Amino acid sequence: MAKRGSEVRVSVLLLHIVLAVAFLGFFTYAVFTGSVNLVPNAKEIKLNSLPAKLEFVLKYQTPGLFTVLLCVVYVMMRRVISPAINPMSGNEIYVEAASKILTNTLEQYVLHLVSQLIVSAYIDGPTLIKIVPLLAMFFVVGRMSFAIGYPMQRAFGWWLTFGPNVAAVGYCAYKFLIQIKVLI
Repeated sequence: MAKRGSEVRVSVLLLHIVLAVAFLGFFTYAVFTGSVNLVPNAKEIKLNSLPAKLEFVLKYQTPGLFTVLLCVVYVMMRRVISPAINPMSGNEIYVEAASKILTNTLEQYVLHLVSQLIVSAYIDGPTLIKIVPLLAMFFVVGRMSFAIGYPMQRAFGWWLTFGPNVAAVGYCAYKFLIQIKVLI
């Protein structure tokens, strides 16, 4: 019986991964073909310099930062309405899930923010105008899905955030290695 349960868990996990990859691929394709426009005033935005690109990236950190803030408020609310209002009371079980969601969101947000700042140094403005809002949307939808599905159904949301972060960090590493002539 235990073998059947683990097979079901693996199947559900694989389903979440496949759905997340499909979602990422569909929306990335839609944005880059022009079917979905995440920046209505994109034609007016001129990203001709690194400072302009960095400003654009920083402005699009607002949705992710707001997501982190919501996680902090969720921990606070769970604490206030439970015996865990005193963090030294031994009742941390009441805020454990909320705390783990917050911790994971902070980890993912650091990768999200820093990788986009670095990416802005490597890619041209018109591409950045498509990538940054797309990454912001993936982050927010991924974090919402992660929190709603936590703990057992969190894989879709986790992959929706982690996948783009891996892609961005991988791109940064690749461009860096080419720049220092480790890769030709």
